[in-house]
Amino acid sequence: MTFNVAYQGAVMRGTGTLYSLRPDGNFAGASIELDGSAVAHTVALTGYSQKSKKGNEHYQTTDGYWIYLLDNWEQVGTVAVMRYSQAQAQALVNKIIANNKIIISNNLLCARYANKLTSQQQAQVRTLQNRLQARNNALQAGGLTENIQTSYPQGFAEFEPYLDKLMSGGGVGIATWAVIVISCVVVAALSTAAYYAYKALADESAQDVKYSKQLTSILTSKLTEAEYQQLLNETQNIVTKSKIKSLVRSYSKWIAAGAVALGVYILTKTVRNT
Repeated sequence: MTFNVAYQGAVMRGTGTLYSLRPDGNFAGASIELDGSAVAHTVALTGYSQKSKKGNEHYQTTDGYWIYLLDNWEQVGTVAVMRYSQAQAQALVNKIIANNKIIISNNLLCARYANKLTSQQQAQVRTLQNRLQARNNALQAGGLTENIQTSYPQGFAEFEPYLDKLMSGGGVGIATWAVIVISCVVVAALSTAAYYAYKALADESAQDVKYSKQLTSILTSKLTEAEYQQLLNETQNIVTKSKIKSLVRSYSKWIAAGAVALGVYILTKTVRNT
């Protein structure tokens, strides 16, 4: 990742794609369309840029996205862009991680008894999981963080096959849905870029955890005593009734890996080699 002061604060307008940076170095397009027509966006650049695998320079926006300047963008002005400290950026990262921990445990439990949820509620679980995965990817992309540690929730990880089935429609999906980032440190030299990368995601996670708790409350209200006992048996006495009830306000113990409709818009994400 590099910084070019000439692009700091540049205001761009166009119908180009808004991208997010993936851990594998590709960029995922997050295009928003209405009635089949591309929507014009106005964005401000932070001055930071990252090359794609094809060698094209993508510039970071203050909304946390990335744009390719040759992709239908033109400069229409300039604005002041604030700088942020490592502590400010780290606070956003910590917020994302804390909320992701709660959401993944809830999603795993909801997937285990997905038959007790309506099709709409199941779709909401999938949406929450997809957004969690996007946030988890962002925490590992672009070299903005270091000392990354991943983990899975003790006991609840036993339900991963159910989440995999829910997410993939019964086919082969991602085998590590339950493994997420539980700790990472913002690179001090990139604190401003990290702040802009994670600000919207931190806000999103705060909203998503509310919806996640609501869905889990709906599910737990439908569980019978026999089903609570079944969960206990399936998780070697780890996932107790009290622990399940606590999901709406807290999260469970974690082990290091390797050792309601949603009132927010949904971005369609596809990988494009740009």
